[in-house]
Amino acid sequence: MRALVPTAIGAAIAGWGGAFLRLRQRLPAPLGSRSGGNGSTPLHHLIWFDVDTHDVPDLDHLAGALLAAATQATRAQGALLMLPDGSRRGLVVHSSRCMECQPGRLWRGNPVVTWLVEQDCPVTLRQVMALPQWQGLPAQERTALNLPASSLLVPARRGDVLSALLVLAPRADGVPYSQDDSELVNALTRQGAARIELARLSSQLRARLRDLEQAQGQVEQSAKLAAVGQLAAGVAHEANNPLQTIMNLAYLLAQDLDGGPLGQDAWRILQEAQRATNTLRGLLDLARQARGSPRQVDVNALLSSVASRVRTFHQDAPLDMVTSLDPDLPLVWADEGELRQVFGNLVSNALDAMPQGGSVTITTRRHGANVLVSITDTGVGIPPEALERIFEPLYTTKPPGQGTGLGLAVSQDIVQRCGGNIQATSTPGRGSTFSVTLPVAEPERVRRIG
Repeated sequence: MRALVPTAIGAAIAGWGGAFLRLRQRLPAPLGSRSGGNGSTPLHHLIWFDVDTHDVPDLDHLAGALLAAATQATRAQGALLMLPDGSRRGLVVHSSRCMECQPGRLWRGNPVVTWLVEQDCPVTLRQVMALPQWQGLPAQERTALNLPASSLLVPARRGDVLSALLVLAPRADGVPYSQDDSELVNALTRQGAARIELARLSSQLRARLRDLEQAQGQVEQSAKLAAVGQLAAGVAHEANNPLQTIMNLAYLLAQDLDGGPLGQDAWRILQEAQRATNTLRGLLDLARQARGSPRQVDVNALLSSVASRVRTFHQDAPLDMVTSLDPDLPLVWADEGELRQVFGNLVSNALDAMPQGGSVTITTRRHGANVLVSITDTGVGIPPEALERIFEPLYTTKPPGQGTGLGLAVSQDIVQRCGGNIQATSTPGRGSTFSVTLPVAEPERVRRIG
């Protein structure tokens, strides 16, 4: 029985949808009713609008369809739709159609807005201007409705809140809007506002799903770090002492055999043992996730120091180091040594990506409540399949023996612990850009720590 219920419901919906589409095919297009006189009725406009916007999640498309249906059905010269702003404390123009004059923000505390909610039906602006509430408004708020007096205002509410306001310019033929016009656009506006609210909720749901996917990725990353930590702890204990012994003996051999082929081999042993030690240290740093000593950090000064060091060590290389630093950049709250490690890793990777030379550009700017640092190279770039994995521990695109796969993983961990984010974009054959976002130092936290 339970299996039959969904089947029956699905069959009913499919049958209704088919009948509705057949009905649409038999109806004349609303636009023709005004230009071709084919006998379209207000019901036709409602049905066409319903079918055309059915299962449409795009807010802009819904708003445009509502304006088109309203203007075509009433012969209005133009129309605009006002929807809640980001704070949802007022309404602003979202979409317009052939409207030269556009109103400003309408605050929900405005007594005229309250009156519109109470009326819950279309009214002309002339009616609004005759209200005592209108006369008591400050001049600035009255200019928010800087429209012709014969414009028609069509409110749509959700509970006691104005959720949308459709504004129709005067009719093209100069005839006042009739009762039939008001009833039609009222039905269209209510229908459109409901669809728009569903589209808004759908958009919010998709954003929440993206946040959940990102959170899931962070959980998976934490699990990987935990596994690396367990591995590093065991390896460090077993390998650290033998590596130190190898390094010490290799150093002594290199000193004794200096100048000959065997001496060069001894130095090579020392270098490889040092590389293994660095890899082990990177594993431990990644696994511990130890917090440094955060304080106010001048990112510009830090990047200038990193760039200067790079220029010093690569004087003979065909390398162009360009810095474009915002002189008004605010301070960030982080551990300076850890940030130096992050930027050093990114610049070092940029150099490795340009074996034949090239250009590295370092830029800083403020982006809202954050500082944005971008490091761009003109190197070989990163393939798309590798770009998705570059922040994974132990994953590297460098040739064997030239990369540990830990630099970017450690850098991402440091930046995220600062409350920031790190992203990468790349075009194979043209170069890559790594963008680091860090929150501006909060004065309250600085005063509390200080």
